[in-house]
This record gives sequence, structure tokens and C-alpha cells, in this order.
Amino acid sequence: MPDTGNGDKSADWEFTYDGDGGRVHILNRGFVTKGHGYAILLRAPAGDWDETYSELQPVYRSFKPADA
Repeated sequence: MPDTGNGDKSADWEFTYDGDGGRVHILNRGFVTKGHGYAILLRAPAGDWDETYSELQPVYRSFKPADA
């Protein structure tokens, strides 16, 4: 789910921390659609963040909510 930009139905929690193997970057995108809440969590080594984030964009674009 792309960020709506206004925070009305989505929110990003993004942070970094020093893990055992080095700096880690996290993005937890929470959103509501069709009355259901969802979250997509991305975790990657900080040095690989740009590439990993780019690779996840098709997931955001193609997400389909549950039919229930």
C-alpha cells in the first residue's frame, strides 16, 4: 500500500538500531483498508537499505486486502 501522504489511513514507523551484525534499518507500514488493519514490515542492514526498499515497492503496489 503506497503511503497516502496525509496519514489519514496509513502510518510509517521507521527507525535504525545497532544490531549484533551492524546497523539495521526498519520500516513498519501500518494501514487500514476495507475496514481491516494491516502492516508490512521491512528489515534490512542499513547499508543495503536503498536496494531492499526499492525491491519491496512491487509488494506495496500489488497488495490486495482480504475479501472478508
